[in-house]
Amino acid sequence: MVNGIQAGRGLQDVTAVAMPIPTARLQRAHGIARVAFAAGPSGRGARLTTLYQEGQVKARVPKVYGGPAEAVFINTAGGITGGDRFETAFTVEDGATAVATS
Repeated sequence: MVNGIQAGRGLQDVTAVAMPIPTARLQRAHGIARVAFAAGPSGRGARLTTLYQEGQVKARVPKVYGGPAEAVFINTAGGITGGDRFETAFTVEDGATAVATS
């Protein structure tokens, strides 16, 4: 027998067996980032009160001189595709001044 064919028999005698093809679960990106600011000392500017990040979403809070506080949300997964799940939250309490971008 060579390659499933018995000597003296033709290809018409060979039975094909369908093998199940495993379906792979596609990798998806998940991430959460939360940033919150409250009023700064003496009611001026803002101070960071919450910084939480998980998974492929990151939050950066650069030092700012003379302007409103800033938060930058970053997707480190490289792009968004179907099935990805990202959550961002940006909170600015009364008396604080801040901006967010991505």
